Amino acid sequence: MTNNRLSFTFNFAVLIFVLTALCNGHGVYAQEKDTISLNEVVLKTHLGRTFKKEGKLTRLITRSEIESLPVQTLSETLDLLPALDLRQRGMSDLQTDISIRGGTFNQNMVLLNGINVTNPHTGHNTLSLPVSFFGVDQIEVLKGAGGKLYGYNAFSGAINFTTGLNKSPLQVELMGGDFGFKSAQAKTYFETGNKFEHHLMAGYQEGDGHQENTDFESLNLFYHGKYQQNKTQFDWMAGYANKGFGAFNFYTPRFSNQFEEVTTQFAAIKWSQDLSKLQLNANIYGLRSNDRFELFRENPPTWYTQHNKHQTDVVAAHLGVNYTSAIGKTSLHSEWRRELINSNVLGEPQTSVKEDENLFYTATKEAEFNHFFARNILDVTLAHQYNWKDLTLNIGLKSLHVEGVTKFYPGADLGYKINRSNYVVASVNKSMRLPTFTDLFYKGPTQISNPNLRAEEAITYDLTYAYKNKILNAQAAVFYRDAKNLIDWTLTPGEEVFRSMNISELGSFGVEVETDFNLALMFETEFLNNLRVGYSYLDNADANEDFESTYAFDFLKHKLTANLVISPLENMQWSIGGFYQKRNGGYQRFVNEEATGFVPYDDVITLNTKISYKYKKLTFLLDVFNILDQDAFDYGNILLPGRWAKFGVSFSL
Repeated sequence: MTNNRLSFTFNFAVLIFVLTALCNGHGVYAQEKDTISLNEVVLKTHLGRTFKKEGKLTRLITRSEIESLPVQTLSETLDLLPALDLRQRGMSDLQTDISIRGGTFNQNMVLLNGINVTNPHTGHNTLSLPVSFFGVDQIEVLKGAGGKLYGYNAFSGAINFTTGLNKSPLQVELMGGDFGFKSAQAKTYFETGNKFEHHLMAGYQEGDGHQENTDFESLNLFYHGKYQQNKTQFDWMAGYANKGFGAFNFYTPRFSNQFEEVTTQFAAIKWSQDLSKLQLNANIYGLRSNDRFELFRENPPTWYTQHNKHQTDVVAAHLGVNYTSAIGKTSLHSEWRRELINSNVLGEPQTSVKEDENLFYTATKEAEFNHFFARNILDVTLAHQYNWKDLTLNIGLKSLHVEGVTKFYPGADLGYKINRSNYVVASVNKSMRLPTFTDLFYKGPTQISNPNLRAEEAITYDLTYAYKNKILNAQAAVFYRDAKNLIDWTLTPGEEVFRSMNISELGSFGVEVETDFNLALMFETEFLNNLRVGYSYLDNADANEDFESTYAFDFLKHKLTANLVISPLENMQWSIGGFYQKRNGGYQRFVNEEATGFVPYDDVITLNTKISYKYKKLTFLLDVFNILDQDAFDYGNILLPGRWAKFGVSFSL
């Protein structure tokens, strides 16, 4: 680790201080037990309704399901879902690119407790969240365009991470494992008075890495407070995260000894008021991300004069109104969002210099920024929902104003409840995505950006069917996305530099199925718990352009997922699961920083397992990633870890 990293001693001292504070004076509360099932979503959007009531179906993953899976990170959890492609450069949620239904990693909206925390600098920092895997109580995934529900980032889908549901007074987890892995996590819940709830979380982890220059270190601190009286509710949140990691071959295999550090600071306040037929809600929030990238971690050549340093800020305010009448529910919502970046590379050159003046330590401490860019976004949505017997019709029109340019994005969803077990939804939605600051401004030895990029746009057609009874929950979907002006980094024949550009058109067709069998009920046994199996297929109709694509054409053509949970002994749970994936496309293979030719991606089989045993208030854990010890690449030239065992113990009141 570099000298300006947060040291292990400092991080551990901070964590011990926080844990000590969390342990003081808490009562004992019963923790609710969730069932493991393929649920219809109960996520409240900014329109104040559940997706089910909106005529939408999506995927809800509860904390109890997460704990039953052979996973230890958010990336591993999401990777067990079909139609999601989690392309990891660094393990332990250091850097993961999320693709939903073949979209690129910049085409998803990421939310934390319903707040948009999508990073306009780059989608590579999607999972640079202030809360760790241990602190997330629930994950909700919307597959497909969510523009009229959320905004311009929900081009191919949205993911919401929820905290503040756990009411255990104290939970602590300590883990260690291969590759020098060490982790300490804690969270607590307590009340003050009768109406105030407090949720605090802290976590630290470090590792030597599975090969040269893949070491890492991270710290997470997060607080979520709540107040509720009658039909008034307030939520307030604040968080801090810092992670640094060796970035072997991350952005270019020509220079393998790279390093990156990312700091995230977050704060938000939410308010909602239910006045019978009238519901009001509002929120304000701020997000700051500091990113330092070192193309040469050590011994830079003479032509390399500075590291890339960026400070990205987002400030936003939202106001919404829902009104219920005899003809249904009408909603009007507006959000103003300002996105800006100070950098020594990205943005427009400035005559003056701005210094990093953060109160807390950041990855760009003592940096001097001489580039700047900002944009203001006003999002206004008018929607109406009409229910008639078992039909739900939801129509909406989003007006998006960006720096003097206005465009409209309509959408409609029609849901029909056939009976208690069967439900079908048909949707058509138009969505868009603005270029990231990296798309617009980044220039390096092997990349050149384009400041004149146009916004991406797409129309998505979706048909989803859901079935549910006591033994089987299932969903099946077919979709087609007609996109234009897609942004990608491409390499044309005869060149050695990738350029950001708009791809004229791209049609994507996909099918996905997910099933969840309650084996305990099916076979009337306590030995078998549940079996989950999923499959997705994707094809891009026009993937024959005369250039090498970095992201758009490297998609998962086939993905098969499965997970089995059993209970061999009382208080013991054993899960084994994984996936098979066949990726379209290929990459230039490099050996010792020299190109050796273009190779296609190999098929990948990843199998993981976890065994947990509960004894009184202690739970003992064994987690093994990549049991088969297979060589695997999510991105070319970036080898993922082989077999990786972790051991741990958790304590819960």
